[in-house]
Amino acid sequence: MAEERWEHLPGDILYDVALRLRNLRDLFSYAAVCKSWHSALAPVIKSPPPLPPGFPMLMLLRQDQEGGGCGRQRRFFSLLDGRTHRMKVNEVVNGTGMSSCVGVSHGWLVVTDREVEVHLTHPLTEHAVKLPPLSRCPNSTYGELLPEDFCDFFITKAVVTAAPWKDGAANPDCVVLALVGQADFLWACRLGDEISDHSNAAWTELELIVEGYADVVCHKGNIYAASGFGAVYTINNITTGVRNLAELKWRKLCSGSKLNESRVANYLVSSLSGDLLLVKRYRAGFYYNKAADEGELFDLESMYLTVGFMVSKLVDCGRRRRPCKLERVYNLRSDEALFVGQSCSLSLSLEAMNTNKQQEGRGMLTPNCIYFTDDQSDFFSEVLGGHDQGVFNMADDTVKPCYTRKIAPSLFCQPLWYM
Repeated sequence: MAEERWEHLPGDILYDVALRLRNLRDLFSYAAVCKSWHSALAPVIKSPPPLPPGFPMLMLLRQDQEGGGCGRQRRFFSLLDGRTHRMKVNEVVNGTGMSSCVGVSHGWLVVTDREVEVHLTHPLTEHAVKLPPLSRCPNSTYGELLPEDFCDFFITKAVVTAAPWKDGAANPDCVVLALVGQADFLWACRLGDEISDHSNAAWTELELIVEGYADVVCHKGNIYAASGFGAVYTINNITTGVRNLAELKWRKLCSGSKLNESRVANYLVSSLSGDLLLVKRYRAGFYYNKAADEGELFDLESMYLTVGFMVSKLVDCGRRRRPCKLERVYNLRSDEALFVGQSCSLSLSLEAMNTNKQQEGRGMLTPNCIYFTDDQSDFFSEVLGGHDQGVFNMADDTVKPCYTRKIAPSLFCQPLWYM
């Protein structure tokens, strides 16, 4: 009797609930409860809202970059069940087909190309937002950008401060932050401003950090940046407190090392416990071995590889000049995993994801681990790049691959986390 009552819930109620779900996994599970629910939700399933997928996937190369097939086909390796899925994606690409994804947030991709056009696009729906081209940044300290300079001003990483889509339209409080060039510059644009008057829309260059930018993250409504030396800075209330982005100023919270080592990459992650984490990634290999003979033979995949991580959290210590310090973290929360790479730096709770799949022996997600992709962009070419991906276990300091098949290198389209 109870099951029949659930089956005959009015379609408008089912539809209203569907629009309140937070990810596509929940949406499709909701529609699969019974035939009547699936029928009532058919319009939502056919044209779903731009939600995140609800579980982490490794988005691999377009099929045409592997030697054939349709350019809209992409392979997604699911860490939830260890399977590879082929899906058609909505990806904004210029006439040359050379597009590059430089950021992932809330299920959206930040995509740029050789023509310095920039878009926000949801790969599994038809939603897209055009952002100002990189050639439009009036207050840039670099000066006027010429066409031959554009390649040096690709976005290396982009961060979105909030869900780009809200109440059926672009979220006016969403700010896109882009590390530009060799991460020496940080440019920003606000979605509401860009859409209302796109003909005059432009990027705004934020105040420079002397050591250069390594990563940026939105944490508790504020923006934090890590420098190449591992120092941490903050800007307060960028999302809603200040409309003129050019007026924002950085405040240094803690110092980093005295040397900017090329083998160390710094990431900032907002943890499930509410802490801001500084994650240091250590690499080794032939490239970093200064004593190596230039004529020595080596395996291309041993040119560089990740050998470990160190995690610290930012702790308030009450000092005026340097108000914070870094405190070593040896283990994450019992259900937490971190994901870092060129496209994102974030933490996820695995508690609700693994239950069924782990029982079936297919679950690929392990808590207290750091999952990483290859972001050594200097090596992204037809020969090198893409291989340095895997998972680091913080309990025993081991590193192993999370995707064991061969990854073809590509200058424009490295594998990235999509979630």
